[in-house]
Amino acid sequence: MSAYYQKGRADAAKGKFDPPKHMIFESKNEGEKREQEIQEYREGYYDKLREMKRTS
Repeated sequence: MSAYYQKGRADAAKGKFDPPKHMIFESKNEGEKREQEIQEYREGYYDKLREMKRTS
């Protein structure tokens, strides 16, 4: 599990949604990396929400 996946799960448990943000001046490689981080965050966030919904 990546750090962003884990952060997404932790934020879902707290009830907040705060994914990484794009920077104004970032290179193409940095932008692609940031997209990957955002995707991992969302996966962790929504995975935790589904998990919490099943146990309720």
